[in-house]
Parts: sequence; C-alpha cells; structure tokens
Amino acid sequence: MGLEIWKWSVLVLVIFCGRLVTGWCLNIVIFMIERNYLFRQKVLHFVYGLKKSVLVFIWLDLILLAWCLLINRGVKRTRKTNRILNYVTRTLASCLIGAAIWLAKAMLIKIDASSFHVKRFFDQIQETLFRPMRK
Repeated sequence: MGLEIWKWSVLVLVIFCGRLVTGWCLNIVIFMIERNYLFRQKVLHFVYGLKKSVLVFIWLDLILLAWCLLINRGVKRTRKTNRILNYVTRTLASCLIGAAIWLAKAMLIKIDASSFHVKRFFDQIQETLFRPMRK
C-alpha cells in the first residue's frame, strides 16, 4: 500500500488541530496589535472584523500544504487513484481560493466602512471627546 497510516494520521491531526493552533496563534497576534494600538478604535475594529476570515484562510492553507506534501506526491499510483487524488487536490485548492476571495471581500468592506465612519462621524466624535463638561 502506497499510503501509510501515519500520513493519514498527520492529515487528520492537521484538519482537526490545525484550526485550534491557528486560532491560538492568531489570538497572540491580535493581542500584540491590541497592545500597540490600544486607543485606535479604527484599527481594532478592522482587526477583529478580519479575524475569522484570516483564520479560515490559514487553516485551509495548512490543510492543502499537508495534503500535497504527505499524500499527493512521491508514490507511484494507478491512473484511477491519481485521478481521484487530483480531484481532492483541486477541491482543496478551490476551497482555498474561495477563502482568499472571502478574505479580500471582508477586507474591502472593512476599509470602505471605516472610511465611511470616519468621514461621517469624525466631527461628532471629536466634539463629544473634547467638549467641556457642563455642570
């Protein structure tokens, strides 16, 4: 048999634990961004809005990388097996492309929304922050 059990075990581990580890790493990055940009609401809103899209994109990237490195290379297989493995590879690649498009859409919406809010509400926010308190 060309596919050892350890390769399938690693692939299953990447699928189930990859999202968890990616989430932890992303939370650490977000914490560092929070520390540096504590009082800039625009940055924090942008980061939290993209969190899930970035998480899914990195997770699918890890799955495709594990699939290509472990399962889909190096061993001679029959024509039918190669065809099936190519379909799985194309499916994973199309999911990754879909996640990239979703990430780009989310980023464009966040950029557009943040520029709208700054233009629309900047004067009101500044007035509220710097208005002398009335007694």
